[in-house]
Amino acid sequence: MPPKPKAPRPPKKPKLTATDFGRLWETEHPTLPPTPEHHFTRPLVGDGPGIRERLAAADLHDWRFDYAWPEPWHKVAVEIDGGQWRAGGGRHNTDLDRQKGNVAVCHGWRVLHFSLPQLNKDTARCLAQVEAALGYKPATP
Repeated sequence: MPPKPKAPRPPKKPKLTATDFGRLWETEHPTLPPTPEHHFTRPLVGDGPGIRERLAAADLHDWRFDYAWPEPWHKVAVEIDGGQWRAGGGRHNTDLDRQKGNVAVCHGWRVLHFSLPQLNKDTARCLAQVEAALGYKPATP
């Protein structure tokens, strides 16, 4: 008796990247676009010539968020932590990255972290958590 033919697999959903997060958000919320690559430490020391020296004197780095809503009534940031599959967890698994998050919290930021697998597996939940942080609606657990 010949083997049964295998059913065709459904096409794979394209993998999302960190850049796709911004496009997804803007599709759902066109009136509240995020600022990509927002440099959040520059306003702490004043932007302009000599920024690197002023940041160093304040024991800060020229850190930036992947996406941010920097308005004082929001101060919400999103970090897409890529490279977790690398040995040691990639650059998002360093003390410097933790220091960045701690400095942000000390200056009133709420920082949400998502991995690429998390963004791909449960996109709706990731977006809902950002909505909740911005005061849109409660997030699902």
